[in-house]
Amino acid sequence: MNILLKFLAAGALLALGYSGTALAQPDSSCGTAANSVGTGNHIECDLFEFDQGTPTFDLQGNPTEIGPRIQLPQPVGIGAALILEPNGNPADQTTWSDELIFTDVQDVFFVQLVSNGCNSGNEGDVSCFVAFDHFIFEDANGFAVDGPQFGPAANIYRVFSDGEVPEPTSLLLLGAAFAGIGFARRGRKLH
Repeated sequence: MNILLKFLAAGALLALGYSGTALAQPDSSCGTAANSVGTGNHIECDLFEFDQGTPTFDLQGNPTEIGPRIQLPQPVGIGAALILEPNGNPADQTTWSDELIFTDVQDVFFVQLVSNGCNSGNEGDVSCFVAFDHFIFEDANGFAVDGPQFGPAANIYRVFSDGEVPEPTSLLLLGAAFAGIGFARRGRKLH
């Protein structure tokens, strides 16, 4: 019985520990990195969907999935890139996932990730999206990379969308699986 309790406790702690990291919102950030092919630097960003699928709220209490503006370390072009779900179509708003919006405020450049659900928390809401210059596709995991349009060709904007961070329920199931393994081993030893 002690071994069973140890397995259950280990599984529960594992699930609890991972669920805590899953609930923590990763910070979007941009920096520079040396070009691998010559002189100068290029921009590299990791941009996370603002709320990992659970709406946050603006100052008026309205649900929103509008991410913060992230300052870029050097000038880029101004515009927007539409991010489509795998096999999406820019003419079909139901396949729009996110948008990268590049702005310039008094020669300080920013990128902002907005997600569908932006002004209501409802997934189909793309009311905060702006006119886009080009589009890119998410892969099956909700990950997209954009580069050449906004700044030097080597710029990399990695967009993490649609909950690549593990969900607490999945991790609880993992913990239950470990507990089940413990039960099975315990059963074999008794017979």
